[in-house]
Amino acid sequence: MKIGVIGAGTMGQGIAKAFAQVEGNTVALCDIKQEWAENGLAKIKKGYEKLVAKGKMTQEKADAIVAAITPGLKEDLCADCDLVVEAAFEDMKVKQTTFGELDKICKPECIFASNTSSLSITEIGKGVSRPLVGMHFFNPADRMKLIEVIAGCNTPAETVEKIKEIAVAIRMAKARGFSLPFVWNTGGYERVETLRAIEGLVDIYLTDYKYASGALAARYSAAADYPAVADAALCEMVRQQPDCAFDGDLLTRGVIVRHLVLPTHADDSCEVVRRVYETYGDRVILSLMSQYTPVGDCGGFAELTNPVSADEYDRVVDFAISLGVENAFIQEGGSVSESFIPAFDTTGVLPEKKEDRK
Repeated sequence: MKIGVIGAGTMGQGIAKAFAQVEGNTVALCDIKQEWAENGLAKIKKGYEKLVAKGKMTQEKADAIVAAITPGLKEDLCADCDLVVEAAFEDMKVKQTTFGELDKICKPECIFASNTSSLSITEIGKGVSRPLVGMHFFNPADRMKLIEVIAGCNTPAETVEKIKEIAVAIRMAKARGFSLPFVWNTGGYERVETLRAIEGLVDIYLTDYKYASGALAARYSAAADYPAVADAALCEMVRQQPDCAFDGDLLTRGVIVRHLVLPTHADDSCEVVRRVYETYGDRVILSLMSQYTPVGDCGGFAELTNPVSADEYDRVVDFAISLGVENAFIQEGGSVSESFIPAFDTTGVLPEKKEDRK
């Protein structure tokens, strides 16, 4: 399998190493300048030299990994890639432009994935002719054994086969001895056939259940069928992971259902809690979130221009307790903060990129 990694900074280097460690893979490590890509590979070589010197890796293994990585420009190296993982810095326009260019370069069956940790997969993929999947690696990517997989909204049925191919890469990772759980982080608007395509690969489903009301789903997310789709998806997730399991304090298997309480809509939140608990009891973990933070004019929805009040959130929590819910995460007061929102102004990003280029 040939994988293109876009961005030869620290994160891109780690992702390139993670894929190159799998026998049979070749990796194209790309950046916007040839010298930046070559500098990324030079740093990878230097890191492996230190491991060899310390006796933590054989020279043969280090040489094999480095040999599997070719530095260069995406225009020159990505045309025949089977998978491309974008690891540029967190800027929506940069990512959209990058995938727009890749869309013209790569073969039609190539899978596009983004390593974004904070931007919308759906938004990044706008204007691209093929689906986009989130494949979020944790730093250092070649050593951290957790990969977060994120699907965008309205995932077409034809992407199921492509997701299966991504799942193969995850299987290969597990075969290398990965022991930490794999997490599927989703907004809950999932096709059942998509979830069945990855059965046996996901240890923890971390899913939203945003609305019980189709009217609210239509108003705020233009998806009146959200409750029905989310119900079916959650049923499939619990079928695959019917009970939660822990290793000490670490959740190793199960389903977590997140719900963000919205201002003026505590009734809908209570209905979400009721549906989930009456269907699954404490077999799933409920996460009731109070951190809704209004920004700007909130799309013209006047009812969303204020944070959730303590009374509203307490009402939802009290309702959960009255039902008998015991397996839940509850937030303390003071969770409403703009610190939950990325700056989107490159603060703390550009200096890091400049350092990466040295």
